[in-house]
Amino acid sequence: MQDGETMARLRIEQLKARLQLIPHAEGGSYVRHFTSDATVLAGARGRPASTAIWYLLSSGERSLWHVVDADEIWHHIEGETVSVLVYQPETGEVQRHRLGPFDDHATPFLVVPRGCWQAVIEIGEYALCTCVVAPGFEYQGFSLIRDLGDQRALFDGVLAEWKHLL
Repeated sequence: MQDGETMARLRIEQLKARLQLIPHAEGGSYVRHFTSDATVLAGARGRPASTAIWYLLSSGERSLWHVVDADEIWHHIEGETVSVLVYQPETGEVQRHRLGPFDDHATPFLVVPRGCWQAVIEIGEYALCTCVVAPGFEYQGFSLIRDLGDQRALFDGVLAEWKHLL
């Protein structure tokens, strides 16, 4: 009989192979599995109305602080509950959300508004999520905080507790 840790490792490898996941710049593994045929005007140009990825984090991995120029909707699919940190620059507030199977302390659905910084911590063995971005995700609308010198100053103040997620 296999222990829980071995079974989780086998499941992670199965998911990576089946979904054809590749490393993500923010941490974890992902693959885009949907791009809308519809386009919307976002700023001065058109882009897909929405996109979706499979996103897998396993033990020891983190999703580093990053920002997207569109709303991102997280859906927990399987695995353990994770904490999603959301920093709202307008208010200076950090919120900690529990994303996982629905119970008194977690919800399987979370919206991160555009322009808010986000990071994921506290991964148990693994968590598989789907992330839907609307309007659709484009790399020019994505930034890791570690790549933006002026934003790093946030980690000397309000975000000092989460400096390890740079």
